[in-house]
Amino acid sequence: MNILYLINTDTYTLFYTFFILIICVTWIQYVLKKLQNKYSTFLNNEKIINHCKQILDKNNSLQENIYKLIKYNT
Repeated sequence: MNILYLINTDTYTLFYTFFILIICVTWIQYVLKKLQNKYSTFLNNEKIINHCKQILDKNNSLQENIYKLIKYNT
C-alpha cells in the first residue's frame, strides 16, 4: 500500500473520531444540564437532608445502645 494513502486514511479516521467524541461530550453535557434543571429542587431539598441526618443519628444511637447492652451483659 501507498504510505500517503495510509496517512490520509488515518487522518480521516482521527478527524471522524474526534468529531464523534465532541458530539458525545456535548450531548452528555446537555443531558446533565437538563437533569440538573429538572431535579434541582429535589436535590437541594433541606427536608430530605435533615431527615437523612436524623435517620443516621438514630442508627448511630442504636448501635451505641446495642454496644452498651452487650458490654454490660458480658
